[in-house]
Formats: sequence, structure tokens, C-alpha cells
Amino acid sequence: MIAVVVAVLLGAFLGSFLNVCIHRMPRNESVVHPPSRCYACGTRVAWYDNLPVVSYLVLRGRCRWCGSPFSPRYLVLELVSAALTGAVVWATVAGGAPHLAASPWWGGAPVAQALTAACLLVLAWYLLVASVIDLEHEMIPDELSKPMQALSPFLAAAAGTVLDLGWHPLRWAFGDAWSGPGDFLSPFLWISSFAVLALVASGSLLVKVLKSFPGEGEGQVSPEESRGLLVGIWWFAAVSAVQIAITAGLLLSGVGALVEFGLLLGSAVLGSLAGWWTLYLVGLVGTVVARQYAMGFGDVKLLAPMGAFLGPVGVVYTVFVSSVIGTVVGLPSLWRKWVLRREHVNTRLPYGPFLAVAALVVLGLGVHLHRGIWDGMAWFQGLYLPR
Repeated sequence: MIAVVVAVLLGAFLGSFLNVCIHRMPRNESVVHPPSRCYACGTRVAWYDNLPVVSYLVLRGRCRWCGSPFSPRYLVLELVSAALTGAVVWATVAGGAPHLAASPWWGGAPVAQALTAACLLVLAWYLLVASVIDLEHEMIPDELSKPMQALSPFLAAAAGTVLDLGWHPLRWAFGDAWSGPGDFLSPFLWISSFAVLALVASGSLLVKVLKSFPGEGEGQVSPEESRGLLVGIWWFAAVSAVQIAITAGLLLSGVGALVEFGLLLGSAVLGSLAGWWTLYLVGLVGTVVARQYAMGFGDVKLLAPMGAFLGPVGVVYTVFVSSVIGTVVGLPSLWRKWVLRREHVNTRLPYGPFLAVAALVVLGLGVHLHRGIWDGMAWFQGLYLPR
């Protein structure tokens, strides 16, 4: 319980920094310099006015010097960050979610639990910042997504929480030919290398299709956006290739602990690639067929790090759960616009926050969801199939 209380306090203080990231990253500003200031009068915020939650309430959400109001988002995000941090620590350190097993890589249980919590907190804070930026600006900065694409498989492997949900992609792909960890390397290299090479080839095809769009208008992209899209694809392909090479080196080392880490890292890399390809393929096919920009590329970049922690099956559940959440949230707006004929109603909703919420749900409850689905299928088969 003490650990959870400390985590809540830590989360509140960190929420203040996350607010800075959310405000400055979309504007290409440094998140460390200059120090926090009032954006109306430019006065630097004193430390006693920068205490999370407390300062906002004491100052009634206004600048001490000019009286300009601060956005309620600052208070809300600090509270959400505190609750999210406390929930992760409760799930890992306090044993609230036993399937999020403590990392086996760092000595005794307390240190291992702390490592697991730290890795999962990086994911949770990343999803929180990305979601709020997507809500406010309908974009996710590369400065946020690219480092996470590179680090997430290692964080997931270190945490020891890569969810395979009783299903392994290599066993599915190779059947009886894949009998266990000893046969991991060869099929892993085939699948992951093919995914990376296909990514590079399809990226070039996608940019050629984008350049062939006639004129300007909705669904069209500028040359700068096309180059940025291609750079993003090549970046992910490059970091995935490095992760594949590191995984192969670990598996070939012959050292027990390194081989175990390599198995987890390889599963995380496959999950990351599955996260990327799940939405990327839909957007790629839609763009090529419709000859119109049909890809929320920020969502693709967001889902790849989630896949490292969730695994390929967890990615499928995440997309499904996010679609359900998005439908429920979006139905009132659609009702007002289509049924009540209120044309001014905006029905566009960023998909990133729904993905983030769904990823956290699957991370915490995915094992139970998976078990419930398969138990239900077994009951259904037992009910209708001849005995």
C-alpha cells in the first residue's frame, strides 16, 4: 500500500512535466528549457506555484501575476497521471495483476517488480502524452513516437510481460515444425525479415501513389508530407532490423539468461511489427485502391510500441476493443448529425486515444478476455457438435 501511495504522488508530480511535453512538443519547443512560465504574461512560475494539483486549486486555475486562466487540462492530466501511475504499481508491485509477472532479469523480487513497473510506466506515460496531443492537434510528434519504437521491444522484454495469450506466431506459422525455443531463431528471422523488407518496398510504392494524386484538396498530401511519411517508414524498418540482429545475437550466444532474454525480445519484435502492419496494411491498400490518402499514420506509429508489450494477439484485441470504444463514444455525434440533421456537428474523432485506452485494458484484462472467449467457444462447440 505504501508503494501505491508513493506512486500516486510521483505520478502527480510527473503529470506536471507531462503537461509541459504536451504543450511544447507539437510546437517543436524544448521540454526542459526555458522553465515553466505563464504563456500570457511570460512570468516564470515559482516552485511553490508549480506543485501538482495543490497549486492549481489554491490559485483557482489562474496565474498569480496576471490572472490569466490556465487550462483545466493541467489539473485533469495531473490527476490522471497520478491514478495511472498508482494503478500500474498496484498491478505489478502490489500483485493486483498476477499475469504481469515480475521481470526475472534483476535479482530478487522487489528489484524485479520495480523494473517491471518502471517499464510499464514508460508505456503508460507515453500513451497518455500521445493521446492528449492527438486529441488537441490530431497528430503524434515523431520526437515522441520514434524513440518509443526503438526502445519498446527492449522495455517489454526487460519487464517480462510480453503477452502471448497462449498463442505463439511461430508455432501458428510453422505448426509441428516449430517445437519450442530451440527452433525459434530460423522462423523468427524469416518472418521478421520479410516484414521489414515488405515494409521498405511498400513504402516506396505508397509514396509513388501519393505523388500521382492529381491536384490539391481533401485527401491530398504535400511533397513534404510524402517525404516525412517515407522517412517514418524507413526509420521503423531500420530500428526493426537492428532489433532483429540483436535478437539473433542473443539467441546464438548460448548463455542461458541471454537466450531467455532473446526469446522475449524476439516475441516483442514480432509484436511490434504486428502492431505496425495491422493498421498500416489497411491504410496502404485503401490508399492504393482509392487513390486518396487513407491512412492515419500517427495511429500506425502509436500501435507499434503497444504491440511490443501486447504481442500479436494482443494487437488484434486492442484494435477490436478500440473500435468498440470509438463506436460508443462516436455514436452520439453521429446521431446528432445524421438523425437530428445538425450539420455543424463535428464527427471526426482521433483514433489514438481509443487505441491507448484499449491497450491498457488489454494489458490488464487481456488474459481474462482471451480465456473467456476460448472457454465460450469450447462451450459452444460442446453444445452443437456431436459427442
